[in-house]
Amino acid sequence: MGHQANNLDLGFKKTNSYKNAGCQTEKKTLMDTMLIFVLIILEQGEPRLELAFRELTSCLEYKTALVHQDVSKHAIVMPKTRHFDAFCEPRLVPVSDVGTKLLLRDPPKTKEN
Repeated sequence: MGHQANNLDLGFKKTNSYKNAGCQTEKKTLMDTMLIFVLIILEQGEPRLELAFRELTSCLEYKTALVHQDVSKHAIVMPKTRHFDAFCEPRLVPVSDVGTKLLLRDPPKTKEN
């Protein structure tokens, strides 16, 4: 019989699998994963570009600035562009891919953040 335990801590997930083989208990680490947010830009309803972010807030700020073609805090009241649309999607990715296969586009933190 198998038992599976999951731990989630600050976006990191470690999944352990326990297997009981007679008197021995074997522990296998399957994979370390991280929760990221992907900004998907659609042109004519088809996905054209994906940008990865660590924080949902960063993803939404970029989406709003691109879709409304305005970088101000109140850009959401501006009309949307007719050329493309976008949305943010959460994904679990291997930690080993972050920084190698995936570049996170979050802006650098400042003292006021």
